[in-house]
Amino acid sequence: MFIEFLRREGLERASAWVTVVGFFVATGLAVAGLVIGWLAWRRPVGGGSGSGPSSSEGPHVGQSGRIDQRNTGGVNLANTGNMGDVDMPGGNP
Repeated sequence: MFIEFLRREGLERASAWVTVVGFFVATGLAVAGLVIGWLAWRRPVGGGSGSGPSSSEGPHVGQSGRIDQRNTGGVNLANTGNMGDVDMPGGNP
């Protein structure tokens, strides 16, 4: 439909119409992106009703401030670099 309209208008006027329509399409997409971003920004981090984490989820770090780390033994591969005089189980490489 729009392409047929552009064919009847000629090259000069078709170019102007494409510019105008492109402007409005781009503006509409930008506004939609801003609205989606704003809605995502407003959403609470927990995603729930704000009553806190359920018992099956355990403590939520963002709410409690606690960090729970468990190691079943061995050397943590994240700390295998040169750590100076720190004595690590398994030794420094």
